[in-house]
Amino acid sequence: MIAQANLSGNSGALQGLPHASTPRQGLRDGIARRSLPIMPSDHTRVHADRARVQALIESVLADSRATAALGLVLEEIADPEGDVAVTLKMQLKAELTRGDGTVFHGGPLASLVDVAGDMAVAVRAGGGVPTISLQVDYLRPATGPFVRAVGRLRRFGRTISVADVEVRGHDGRLCAVGRGIYSSRPG
Repeated sequence: MIAQANLSGNSGALQGLPHASTPRQGLRDGIARRSLPIMPSDHTRVHADRARVQALIESVLADSRATAALGLVLEEIADPEGDVAVTLKMQLKAELTRGDGTVFHGGPLASLVDVAGDMAVAVRAGGGVPTISLQVDYLRPATGPFVRAVGRLRRFGRTISVADVEVRGHDGRLCAVGRGIYSSRPG
């Protein structure tokens, strides 16, 4: 389910949509923030684009056996103030934990960071993209029934893109941070 999407501005995030009068204005939580009312055709295009982006990310997640094994679930796609953000959730499973089964292993957390960053870039690129470099810093043990990762697109360039990711436990505490460098071209 897509909880929020701001699809306006000159960010180029979701092309083909009407632009607001300034880059920071537009649709937020389905409310028009521009001087002209939204016409029905605009609403239809926004809804279709949200569905297209959601379908794209869900297909990228499902097409990889590695990401399917992690059990990643798309929770939200947002474009707050021009920066694409994708939220993924990963449930605690025995095969993703360290010894006693209560703490997520660092490997699956690093994979979650990579995929969340990749999906943030994929929204602009139009498909999953190859990872060039990945940095993950673990701040505290990730415990509890699930973790959430929010991948934020920081730069979308002609050939290289950058995404930052925060991983939080079920209690909202920050567990890990990461930065991924990705190709801007799907493949």
